[in-house]
Amino acid sequence: MCHLAGYVGDRPIAPLLLRAIELQEPYSAGHASGLAVIDDGMLRIEKDIGHVARVRSTTEIESLEGTTGIAHSRYSSRLIRDPRYNTREMAHPFIDDTGTIALMHNGDFDNYRELWSELRGGHTFRSYSAEV
Repeated sequence: MCHLAGYVGDRPIAPLLLRAIELQEPYSAGHASGLAVIDDGMLRIEKDIGHVARVRSTTEIESLEGTTGIAHSRYSSRLIRDPRYNTREMAHPFIDDTGTIALMHNGDFDNYRELWSELRGGHTFRSYSAEV
């Protein structure tokens, strides 16, 4: 189960979103955490493996500024079967190849190979199966 949060407003975003996903972590999640914000019209992202507390210490996540953004803390059911899924690259949010769209999701795509094959013709992939 993943935990997701989003905010659009006039308050500094990083503390709000980090706290929102941190409060949910005792229920599950914490394999990887990340935050994407719009700051001065630019998309900025910080993410890493681990609980929010760890990601605070390994990234500049708390320094992200802006008033619009999304946050994600992941519990990977696939990680239980294969620890190769728990990498910084597989942490959410994901950014498209133009650097203008950030997204996150909850759940697994069991047909990702089929989707990947279909999308490969018109999309440049920057990460792994979860990007599909």
